[in-house]
Amino acid sequence: MIVEIMYREFISYGEKETTVYLEKLFPEAEFVYTGYKDTPYFVDRKPDLIFFGPMPESVMDKIVVKLEPYRDRIKELVEDDVMFIILNNAMDMFGASIEVKNGPDTKSLGVFDYKTVRDYDKRHSEIMVADFEGHPIVGNVLGFSSYYGNENAYLYEATHPKIGFNLETPYGGYRYRNAFLSELAGCILLINPYLTKKLRKHFMGDEVIPFEEQVQY
Repeated sequence: MIVEIMYREFISYGEKETTVYLEKLFPEAEFVYTGYKDTPYFVDRKPDLIFFGPMPESVMDKIVVKLEPYRDRIKELVEDDVMFIILNNAMDMFGASIEVKNGPDTKSLGVFDYKTVRDYDKRHSEIMVADFEGHPIVGNVLGFSSYYGNENAYLYEATHPKIGFNLETPYGGYRYRNAFLSELAGCILLINPYLTKKLRKHFMGDEVIPFEEQVQY
């Protein structure tokens, strides 16, 4: 198993610790860390899992420019069922478009068909509980971005508060094939053992996760 962690040096909102947890979750795996100056491993090889965490918006806008030459390759990997985990505002990079209010225009990669609205005058900060396959999951809605267009591709339904992709819908997250995108942040795998067990089982066939006793709630 090969896991590619993208731009770890910029990851924020606690998700850098998620990459540490992934190392413990998959001690059998080879981890590849792609930095800003590197050519992504996925360009001419096929990882099993590619992880993008939240980052400052100014950094993401530059990363989109770097990834543009590989847009078709990313789409190819998605269609080939490589797993993508894309969290929080990293979603801005992958939607069909970005509308920036009170800021300079920017572009996205157009890999998925949802739309992003980024408003620097309206920062969200909420702890959210949602229902995922009948199990509660917890995360933080953080940042300046709202998303539109997941009605037929959502992952979970927010139960408290009922804020999902945007303030008008309780339906959150986005899934296409093995690409899992979520507007949430905050050590998502560490605090949601149900999700972590599903991830472990997908790749390894068992549900053995590190620190299971400590993370149960």
